[in-house]
Amino acid sequence: RVSLAIGNDYPQPLQIKGLSIGGRAAETTDPAELKRVMELMLKRYPEYAAMPMPGPEVIAVLRITPEIVSILDYSKGFAHTDLVAVGETDLPKHLGSSRHTWLAPRAA
Repeated sequence: RVSLAIGNDYPQPLQIKGLSIGGRAAETTDPAELKRVMELMLKRYPEYAAMPMPGPEVIAVLRITPEIVSILDYSKGFAHTDLVAVGETDLPKHLGSSRHTWLAPRAA
């Protein structure tokens, strides 16, 4: 099992938007898939074209299959998240929305 987060730095907490993904990882050794990964890396980071590309004996390429996706959108309220389950058929099932109240004032 693995988790990953995709986000950015925001100057204000209520601007935060991002993804948190939990899933399963498996190493891929398929030559066509490895070639495609390297092509995508070079497209995103063209400066690496001057460097020799490492072979599969040097690096591991992992395929991550998402199971739960948490969509963060603090513009809807502090710590607002939407949870989506991703199954074998890739049809998402919405699990619900929530807003945490960690910093809410307590009643006296």
